[in-house]
Amino acid sequence: MLISAFGSICTKRATHSPPLAKFYRAHYLPHPLYWDSKTPISEQCQDRQDRSGPLHFGIIGAIRPYKGIDRIISNWPKGHHLKISGQCSEGYLNTLKNLVKQFDLEDSVTIDARFLSDADLRQALDETDALLLPHNPESSLVSGMFFEAIGKAPIIIARPTPFIEWAANQTKCVLLLSSDESLPDTVAQACALNEDSTGLESRAFALREFGWNKCCERYKLFYRTEAITRREHT
Repeated sequence: MLISAFGSICTKRATHSPPLAKFYRAHYLPHPLYWDSKTPISEQCQDRQDRSGPLHFGIIGAIRPYKGIDRIISNWPKGHHLKISGQCSEGYLNTLKNLVKQFDLEDSVTIDARFLSDADLRQALDETDALLLPHNPESSLVSGMFFEAIGKAPIIIARPTPFIEWAANQTKCVLLLSSDESLPDTVAQACALNEDSTGLESRAFALREFGWNKCCERYKLFYRTEAITRREHT
């Protein structure tokens, strides 16, 4: 509602979500990546390609109830490792720990409840093969963690929003979590991708759609178009 109110008084609008550009009568501008490197893609993903063993799943960032992490634990399939990392209140942490015990997941689910520095965040992403973004779809149009992780974590699993559905149609590296009950199937789907060159594809998709060069191209076009429009009306 707040977005609609602001949008009604703005002469120019921009959105980071391609499928919502038409709905908001806005220009699509890609959200920049929080990383971008000149290192060759094959070199950047070498460590992940050489990694063997079971897939490591992760939830990274502040642990808050609106993210629905309690529902993730309640439906988590045994035998798959999930590490949850981030700052958490004592009350919600106790709730999550009780669920881990209730569903007999002590050998599968680890909770590292502490503030993550930038270095901690980079390490957590490096150790994660499949990142879960369990936020409720109504909580945001796009997720900041998506742009931190895409291209670093080979696989991203997220609840469907227009943006996530768009991304899933662009690359097999983004998987939809359509419901809590479908989580075991989605985990199995991610594991089936483990043998593939998912890390390379994730990196290539990220740079193609949100990299520095792509952002420069789209933002320059936006401002040039705006400048031409203004000149025509003066």
